[in-house]
Amino acid sequence: MPEAKPPVMIEEDVIDLRAVCRVLGKWRWLIVLGTLLFVTASAVVSFYFLAPVYEAGVLLRVTHAAERLQTVSPEGGLEGVVGTLSRPPLMTMQTHVGQLQSEALMQRVVERLNNNELDARTLLEISSAAAVKDSNLINLTVQHGEAETARAVANAVSLEYIQFISDMNQEQMDRSVAFLEQQYAATEAELQPVLDELRALRAQWSDRMPADQQVVAEQLESRIDRAQETLDLLAHKITETRIARSIDLGQTTVLIVSAATTPKKPVRPNKQLNIALALVLGLLVFVGLAFMLEHLDYNIKRPEDVERHLELPVVGIIPVINRKTGKGRSY
Repeated sequence: MPEAKPPVMIEEDVIDLRAVCRVLGKWRWLIVLGTLLFVTASAVVSFYFLAPVYEAGVLLRVTHAAERLQTVSPEGGLEGVVGTLSRPPLMTMQTHVGQLQSEALMQRVVERLNNNELDARTLLEISSAAAVKDSNLINLTVQHGEAETARAVANAVSLEYIQFISDMNQEQMDRSVAFLEQQYAATEAELQPVLDELRALRAQWSDRMPADQQVVAEQLESRIDRAQETLDLLAHKITETRIARSIDLGQTTVLIVSAATTPKKPVRPNKQLNIALALVLGLLVFVGLAFMLEHLDYNIKRPEDVERHLELPVVGIIPVINRKTGKGRSY
């Protein structure tokens, strides 16, 4: 029979809870003092060195917003093109958010506030805007070291953005009116020679118009009808565009749901959170340091150290007698 192989002994590392408690007890003062040092440093920095930051917010509601950017469609012929020119563009929520964070708008806010300490770049850094998910709301927030300044900037940005939308729409309406009036004048000028030609034909053949001249007259009348329809459409759209231009479209497109108020408490620094994090970090660092020092300590001070380091049994213990008290300690 083949010889049986001896079983392979697998050593398992067992964590002795008593050993863990002994290490923690041995280095307890290091852990406690080190953690207190972390907590004290965090409290001093949070209370005396970190400047407070206040946050003010404005909630805006967009009344007309598209889900995605739209392009001009050629459908509808002349009426569709003219209709597109006579109405303001429909912007998405992300377009509004992007314009709220534009340097051009912040420059207008600087001029409104008349504050020498603030410029457009600074306003871009301290302000942020985000669209609320599944809604037509935009949350505008401003963070600053002074509570009153944060409130003033947040309200100024919202008011200036409404005026910005109004100015932009007014500018487009002005261009649309000028273009439509130009087309109206061009169409009217094109129609006048056709009318003169038709009147001349009718005056020349007042009694009975020949067949060939009758065909020409019908063609001229058809051209007149089409030109007249174009004139009527342009006149109608000019009137609509002038009415839209007279309305403050910024107020109807973007509304202020809730204006910013002066914040009472700073949002940063969060002193309680900083101290709690320092406490946890201090415990982790100094507990780990205690176990590292224990692992690097190869001095034999107790009977357990002989068994652990030398793997030899303890035969006896020689006590050390204190001369003053007469009491002994075994080593």
